[in-house]
Amino acid sequence: MVAVLGCGTGDSSRSDARPLLVFCAAGMKEPVTAIAEAYRRDTGVEVQLQFGGTGSLMSQIAIAKQGDLFIAADAEAVAIVRSRELVTDVVPIARQYPVVAVKAGNPKAIRTLDDLLRDDVRVAIGNPEAASIGKATKAAFGDRWPTLRERLAVMKPTVTEVALDVSIGSVDAGVVWNAVVPMFDGLETVRVAELEEQSENASVCVLAASEQPAAALDLARFVVAPNKGARTFAERGFDVLAGDPWEGTGTP
Repeated sequence: MVAVLGCGTGDSSRSDARPLLVFCAAGMKEPVTAIAEAYRRDTGVEVQLQFGGTGSLMSQIAIAKQGDLFIAADAEAVAIVRSRELVTDVVPIARQYPVVAVKAGNPKAIRTLDDLLRDDVRVAIGNPEAASIGKATKAAFGDRWPTLRERLAVMKPTVTEVALDVSIGSVDAGVVWNAVVPMFDGLETVRVAELEEQSENASVCVLAASEQPAAALDLARFVVAPNKGARTFAERGFDVLAGDPWEGTGTP
């Protein structure tokens, strides 16, 4: 589903520009939606947002060969799209790591990965074929992955769907990115060392298929700028990486 942020009263010099299409990993939906709206206000440029699992989005990008930016949740995804020459510029946004999301108060007393293998614990994870969080979860479990796979209550295509299942009580626990937990009411974070070892950089990539690469790069710079997008990411619990300030359209 594509979310469209319509043109408003932004910079009149850009108000007639074509919309920018952004493919974004689902775990960053909340900050990216806010950033896209802020960019529209500052520039008058309309932004269309397509959310999904990182793996699923890569498939869409490869097939459709259209769009302007790809916001990926992990470094492996960036390496893949680079090797396929689907992107040009790549700028890191933030560092994130997997955690276990549980209901507030941790009623099942989950502390370790082995606790997720207990018979009395219903677990949701991301699909490793579709979502970066699923790949990270599989890597963290290592030799225990087949056991987890057999005991899973459900496997979801996006990290936000995993968190939602925990939030509504469909499962007792789910493995999600650390910054996703605060997006849902009534959830608590359980940090596990083996999961934190699977930390990843989220990055924004300019797509090679973009028909307006200068405008796409400008939006990418806006996303990572400490006075713009990076501030929004930080407010939502992301460990942001260094970027250059954005002082106006066409400037870093």
